[in-house]
Amino acid sequence: MANNPNQIIKFKNGLQINVIKMPESKLSGIVIKIHLKEQYKNGIPHLFEHLVIDQIKKPSFLNVSGSTTLRFIAFKIIGIEDDIYDFLTKFVYNLSSFQLTDKNLESEKSIVKQELLQYRTSQLEKFASEARNKMFDSNGEYQDSVLGSLDDIDDITLEKVLKFAKNNLTAKNISCLATGNHVDNVVSILKQLDSLPVYTSKNIAFNKSKNILLAKSYSCKGTIANAQVANVSMIFKLTDSNLSTVKIYALSLFFSILTSGENALILQLRKSNHQIYFIKALPIYRYNSVYIQLILSGLPNEAKGIVIDLKHIMFNFEKTSKKILRDAFKNLYFQQNVLFDGVEHSVNSFSNMEYEQEKITSFEGVKYHEIINEYNKLISKMLLELNNINIFVEYN
Repeated sequence: MANNPNQIIKFKNGLQINVIKMPESKLSGIVIKIHLKEQYKNGIPHLFEHLVIDQIKKPSFLNVSGSTTLRFIAFKIIGIEDDIYDFLTKFVYNLSSFQLTDKNLESEKSIVKQELLQYRTSQLEKFASEARNKMFDSNGEYQDSVLGSLDDIDDITLEKVLKFAKNNLTAKNISCLATGNHVDNVVSILKQLDSLPVYTSKNIAFNKSKNILLAKSYSCKGTIANAQVANVSMIFKLTDSNLSTVKIYALSLFFSILTSGENALILQLRKSNHQIYFIKALPIYRYNSVYIQLILSGLPNEAKGIVIDLKHIMFNFEKTSKKILRDAFKNLYFQQNVLFDGVEHSVNSFSNMEYEQEKITSFEGVKYHEIINEYNKLISKMLLELNNINIFVEYN
């Protein structure tokens, strides 16, 4: 099933609904995302996700789930449209008129605490998170714990949850996706969310007004003696976060070149005879800027050499050949169609997108030369930032 042209509907109070019609599909899919006004370190957003999902009876013939990140809560519903229509009506009503009792709260807190006890992150995930927490000079400015601690959950009261709901359940903070066949009926229900209260005290993306400088530093944890592996994190600024559609595609093109094709980082580092076990490039949307975090694992005695060669590789990006750019563009086009090929893919892709990325659910009207021009501007800005890198090395 091919990617279909989409439509973005914006309503009076700020609600936005992305519509992707798929006439041949027997399924319909919905995503409702609540973009958070600020950063919560105490687990309330994740608990709120549970409270919303678990307070409504979910039929076995619908796929209903939720997820929480630092910046948003996403609710996903997939099923046959006639079945979705009835369930979605109740779901939107419950969300719009969110209510809570002490009994329900304590029950969900117990479930979340059990989830916390069972949750395990990999060593690399812990390392990447610790590195992000060191990226700004101010201690704790980047804290990416979503779940909170057991003590945090114990400390959550009915009043705190209701205050969270009041501050974040606003039309301006909600974006939706409606996809599949006959989505007009679904849109007619979702648009009721535009009647939620309107608050104008804060922007949809939290901490936009802050101007925090990246900490230019090189720090180590552990010692090279007896270490079996070195984990390396490099963080540097890419651009400001006032992202147009073309700029988002230029960023995507950059990440495509970093991770695939003949210019992929792992291949370039191996050309320098480095033994690399793992490499990943992650975007970080923070304050007024977009950063990139490069995470690598390699031999302990190669850590410093890897950092030096990585800088050299990044400086060479301004020399990227036309063939590599063209191939990366084709890969970008392919990946974009994969993301939104069918109802399930569309729902999962949209539910994982940052707010800034939600405008790129279709590749229609995108021009190669416009993206390349923006890409060249991006690389020029990046080169100016390569002397301000946050580096963290962990020896294990």
